Amino acid sequence: MKITEQATSFLMNLLEKESSKTLRFYAIPGCCGVSVGAEIDVPQEEDSKVLLNGITIAVDPLALPELEQVTIDVQEQNGEVGLVLNGYNQTSC
Repeated sequence: MKITEQATSFLMNLLEKESSKTLRFYAIPGCCGVSVGAEIDVPQEEDSKVLLNGITIAVDPLALPELEQVTIDVQEQNGEVGLVLNGYNQTSC
C-alpha cells in the first residue's frame, strides 16, 4: 500500500479534527468476494497497522489482500474532494 503526497495532506487535515487519528479499512464480505470500506475509527485488535507518511492506517485482515497493490490518492469530482484507491478492483457479480 502506498499514499500520494496529496492524499497525505488531505488526510492530515481531516484527521487533526477527529478524536480518532486513524484511517481504517474494513472488509465487507459478499457473495462475490470481499469489498473494502473506509472510515476514521479506532483500530480493532486484529487489524494490521501501517504508518504511511506519518498517518496510521489500520487494515482488517480480510481486507489486506485487496489493498496490497493500492495507492491512496485524492480526487475532485463535482466540487467534492475525497479519497480514491488507485489499483483497487472491486469484485462485482
